[in-house]
Amino acid sequence: MNIAYVMTHLTQNPIRYLLTNNSNRVIGIALLKNERPGIRRLNIMAVKGPKGSGRLLLNKIIKNAIENNKTRMNLNAHPGVINFYKKMGFKPYSAMAPRGLKPMTQKIKNVPSNNNNWYRRRMNNEVSGN
Repeated sequence: MNIAYVMTHLTQNPIRYLLTNNSNRVIGIALLKNERPGIRRLNIMAVKGPKGSGRLLLNKIIKNAIENNKTRMNLNAHPGVINFYKKMGFKPYSAMAPRGLKPMTQKIKNVPSNNNNWYRRRMNNEVSGN
């Protein structure tokens, strides 16, 4: 990933995530912003860590979107990660995107705050690593 690209986008994306390993080394970064009411845009997600690190980071992002009453998450995927996003519930859709990128979206279900809800429990377990 181009560091100049990331630095430019840091100021334009107020929602930021860092994923660290047990040694507190950064192994993942995500930059997001609220695109329109109810919609969050994932602009940058880069992970270089053990298998499952990308899923862990994306689940945390989705959990936060649910907690903030977002109804949709959009992104532009590089060809090499389209299958990853499909496995995570994203679907291609028609929209303008930079050349070579695939617009993808996921409808986020606003989950009631019922602690017995299977989805909320699953998200909490994956995010906490249990």
